Amino acid sequence: MRSVVRDTVKVELVEVKDASHKRPHYLALTTTLKATEFFRDDGSLHWTSASIELDAMYFAGPAWALLGERVCLMGGSTQYGDKVKLTNGGVVINIEQLKGLRIGSLMFSRIVAWAQQFPPDWLVVPISLSVVDARTPDAKERRNKFYRQFGIDFNFRTVDGIEEAEGSSRPDLTVGALLCPNRWENIQPLGHWGNALKAQLRRLDTSSEELRRARRQAHVHQRRLGSLEHWLRHIGAGITWPLVALAGVLGYAAAKLFG
Repeated sequence: MRSVVRDTVKVELVEVKDASHKRPHYLALTTTLKATEFFRDDGSLHWTSASIELDAMYFAGPAWALLGERVCLMGGSTQYGDKVKLTNGGVVINIEQLKGLRIGSLMFSRIVAWAQQFPPDWLVVPISLSVVDARTPDAKERRNKFYRQFGIDFNFRTVDGIEEAEGSSRPDLTVGALLCPNRWENIQPLGHWGNALKAQLRRLDTSSEELRRARRQAHVHQRRLGSLEHWLRHIGAGITWPLVALAGVLGYAAAKLFG
């Protein structure tokens, strides 16, 4: 028995608008597709397996302290030849202030779209829900609504007096019954990180001109501004984050591609 593994890695930039901030958040979303073929000793194909992993990193934006932090890690895989699993153990946004922005919906929709390449009669491995995510009415409704948008129904149980507190998705759910929404008003995929690089360079050019203009104005109004040096450092800090973030995502992509 021998195996052949094929990996495909794509890194893209995703813009996420947030009503609580004037500027959007930017995520570097790395998608890794893996396919493994197992061959018998006579060279014939025995069976195949496939998986998908999505890893979202905070790339840039108003929450600059989060630069380089993992926002979410999700994944799916084929199971036993005729089943597909839509989670890798959890569907969780790790950063509290980014919850509710539909980042999880975007990533889960990519997994569902990947799953839809398989035969429609393949079964979906049941997803388990915990009462931990249903302690408040809002949390429970948000969780249940999340899965409903993908056509996933659950057999619920009441726990501690909380209805629909926990449960498992229907064991007869098939790939053909899954829904795959792919548009959200506040989320805009910007494409491959190479194109994102060009956009960041244009942003840097604009910011540099703004800095030069601010310096000229500062010399005219130096007395009113007070500490000119401190002020310019404050403005300058606003244009350094694209360079730092760019270096981070390029290093991350290189590690994925060549590591």
